[in-house]
Amino acid sequence: MPSTAERCRTVALGGHREFCEDCGFERYQYHTCRNRHCPKCQTQQRNEWVQARIGELLPVPYFHHVFTLPHELHTLILSGGDTAHLRRHGGIHTALAHLGSTTSSAPPSPLPDRRRLPAPWVLYSKPPFAGPRKLPDYLGRYTHRLAISNDRLLSCDEGRVCFIWRDRRDGDKKKVARLPAEEFLNRFVKHILPDRFQRIRDYGLLANRGKHARLDRCRALLASPVESTGIPHDQ
Repeated sequence: MPSTAERCRTVALGGHREFCEDCGFERYQYHTCRNRHCPKCQTQQRNEWVQARIGELLPVPYFHHVFTLPHELHTLILSGGDTAHLRRHGGIHTALAHLGSTTSSAPPSPLPDRRRLPAPWVLYSKPPFAGPRKLPDYLGRYTHRLAISNDRLLSCDEGRVCFIWRDRRDGDKKKVARLPAEEFLNRFVKHILPDRFQRIRDYGLLANRGKHARLDRCRALLASPVESTGIPHDQ
């Protein structure tokens, strides 16, 4: 486990005092580590990330693309990191805004020609079920996913860690597992990404340089009368 995460919200990282001048109530808050592998910090960071992405949405339809990655690419992706935990779960999730126009009454498809994709690649694409605003929330579960959340940990005593897990082969039932502390930590550290590894990359309109100017321009153009795309904007 990263050393900063071990000291999260403890005296080791310092803290500050909060004081109410009206009632005299005061409390002390220890500082957070903000490490991306820390179960205590990621919930807040994920919520902040989701709200920022919702603020960038345009009033157009969106599509959610998922590319399943060939196993041969996993070692390249982590370039020296421990890839054992990615052998069955490697994938790329993308959010695509539909900004084109058409005179056809049928919605245009944003899907690439699957025949041009290399054989090991599998593409899944469809509009988000609950509309574009739900897409950042869904993606946030992946971009800020942790090895295990605090609410699944039940106890740690006598050198053993007790936690909840779901048995997918038995009707997705919740079960309790008990592991030696050393084995639990060994499994946890396999989910720690190498330094400088990026989970999220923005392209096109959302590329960092000039992003806000491009989004403002898009909103201005979309607010003007334009030819119908054939796709309802409130999906």
